[in-house]
Amino acid sequence: MIYMYGLKNCDSCRKAIKWLSTESIPLMFHDFSTQGLDPKKLDGWLIKTDWNVLLNRRSMTWRKIQDLKKQDLNKARARDLMLAHFNLIKRPVFEIQKKVLIGATLDIFNMIEKLNRR
Repeated sequence: MIYMYGLKNCDSCRKAIKWLSTESIPLMFHDFSTQGLDPKKLDGWLIKTDWNVLLNRRSMTWRKIQDLKKQDLNKARARDLMLAHFNLIKRPVFEIQKKVLIGATLDIFNMIEKLNRR
């Protein structure tokens, strides 16, 4: 089973859901906007992936954050920002076979397909 985390209105999440459906890959979707995010879940992702990859610096939310909060950013401060603003988490986030994959790219889809066959 693949677990996918994101926002239902996110274009990348919709793209991933459509692709998984086309490939008949079962999915459990967790929507941050309605279900929130357990801080321990985010901590687990931060152990398995680089916080710089997980932090979405292209979002409108990022642009609205005060520059002071963006200065001297580190893993702990990025974590706090992501928990306060779910839009700062790059989406979608996939959990499959104890791995964390981020994004809706062809490379990620290929990895999911490969892991799903195991």
